[in-house]
Amino acid sequence: MIKCLHKMTKAGKENFFKYLLDQQENDWGLVCKTTGYFHAPRDSDYPPPGHPKSHTFDWEHGRTLKGYYIIYIPTGSGFLETALEQVSLKAGDAMLIYHGEWHRYKPSQATGWEEYWVGFSGNYLEKYITEELFPNKHSYVKKVGYQSEIILLFNQLIELSKKEGALFKRVLLGCLLQIIAYFTAPSEEKIHTHRDSFLVEKTVEYIYQNLANNIDFQQLAQSFNLSYSRYRSVFKQATGLAPQQFLINERIECAKRLLRNTEMDIKEIAYKSGFQSAPYFSRIFQQKTGNSPSTERLRRV
Repeated sequence: MIKCLHKMTKAGKENFFKYLLDQQENDWGLVCKTTGYFHAPRDSDYPPPGHPKSHTFDWEHGRTLKGYYIIYIPTGSGFLETALEQVSLKAGDAMLIYHGEWHRYKPSQATGWEEYWVGFSGNYLEKYITEELFPNKHSYVKKVGYQSEIILLFNQLIELSKKEGALFKRVLLGCLLQIIAYFTAPSEEKIHTHRDSFLVEKTVEYIYQNLANNIDFQQLAQSFNLSYSRYRSVFKQATGLAPQQFLINERIECAKRLLRNTEMDIKEIAYKSGFQSAPYFSRIFQQKTGNSPSTERLRRV
């Protein structure tokens, strides 16, 4: 018998999580134990309350878990500590947690973060995937970058976890395997042969890390020893957008994730995705997407 637990926190209603408790391994040899999404704004308490005893933790004591876990951080920054090391996390990083290994993690107070996660186990995993996913048999940070495809798959996984029936359970496991595949691929080390490509990458990295914070692009230009006009030209040539427009677009994408995966009110979503007022947010959201935030929320499957 499958027992499910899912919850939105009362304090901001800023996360969704679901635990598939007492789930038996099926003939695919793979079990999805939990999946969810959480938005931790800057200067907030962490971790959020409400998880079952098997998964709750605090920073002082950390925790150990049965099974394997992927926690993907599309925006923000933070820290992971295991028995072997302490590692800084940036936007686009993922924590891969090895079963039974003590660990703890939290977002930076200066930036907060968004996190998607999934926990899994099973004989198929042990036979075909574990060695590739955890070659050194311990937890670590994998740099995969901000990838909309990964976010899409996590959103699909969360929606599938809300559905009942054997068919949806198998489709969910197929989605889980797609997610795992992204994290078994080798990390690509980027070698910059031109200063402009370095400038663009560092700017995009800074935007994802500080999405809800005020960003001074004039100051960023100075840090590269460039005039703002030259800096803006280089960035726009590479991305098709001026830095400020790129920032607005990514804030809209963050707002979409909050509308999809939380029950925050529109005003709170505006603030937590980096907009200064709800009316301005609603106007820009309508211009960029063709829908109001309320209409976008109703489109959730």
